[in-house]
Amino acid sequence: MTEATTRHFPLRYLFAAHPQAMGKVLGASYAIFKSLGTRWQQGFDTPFDIASIYDCSLLNTLGKLTCCAATDGNHGQAVAWMSNILGMQAIIYVPSYNAKSRIDSILPAQAEVAVIDGEYVDTMTRASKAATEEGWIAIDDRAYGS
Repeated sequence: MTEATTRHFPLRYLFAAHPQAMGKVLGASYAIFKSLGTRWQQGFDTPFDIASIYDCSLLNTLGKLTCCAATDGNHGQAVAWMSNILGMQAIIYVPSYNAKSRIDSILPAQAEVAVIDGEYVDTMTRASKAATEEGWIAIDDRAYGS
């Protein structure tokens, strides 16, 4: 995450431009924050809090981070947006039956889109496996901790 990102691309922009996606963006931001906190606590003795997200030097000590999600709707777009805001890479897995417009809506957030043949459950399985194998942060489309 760059200092310019936090100063010039506040979350209120997303809510104003895309109010229908507000719940998904809030969920994605919460899940990413919780996941970053878990990684932080595994490597450092200092507490991780909301201020840590805005301290580029602290967040960058975690290294290059990638978020991974499966989606057939707005969840992938929200994860891609939040990852981009935080200067993280995002890889979003979508089932091949998704409309091209859904896939195209993810690309402006600089995310990579992996199109998977099969049903949504196959997409979730592939995303989860890739996240585990690559050490990525898996952002699930369910309530955090469920």
